Amino acid sequence: MKNKFMKNRNGFTLIGLIIFMVVVGIALPPLLMVAYNAVENSVAEEILLNSTNLANEVMDEIKIMVFSNIVSQSNQAFTGNFSNYSYDLTVYYVSSPNYDTDAGTTTKYKHVNIVVHNNIISAITSELTTIITDPS
Repeated sequence: MKNKFMKNRNGFTLIGLIIFMVVVGIALPPLLMVAYNAVENSVAEEILLNSTNLANEVMDEIKIMVFSNIVSQSNQAFTGNFSNYSYDLTVYYVSSPNYDTDAGTTTKYKHVNIVVHNNIISAITSELTTIITDPS
């Protein structure tokens, strides 16, 4: 005959609790690594997107500049929300048909290269290159 204290014993046993802790201990680290990688990848994608957009913005500004004013610049910082980003602008004269080689002298074409850097994940950069023609 059971006594009145043993009638409604609902709860966890010590063995059940230990098994639960072991299962969670085994499953939790891989799940945390997946979550960490997802966050890290989303940050990297945001940095790449921002870098590319900033490079396009600088290129758009260069395209409307007077040809003679387009010159090399280094370590130019962005401001505001993008203060973690900077860019280098490399400009040199080129001539047809080889637009990748520095012509050394003044021509009607400039090779313009923009590289946007960030100080969050320094391995991520965006680079744009184009040829600008003197309209005169």
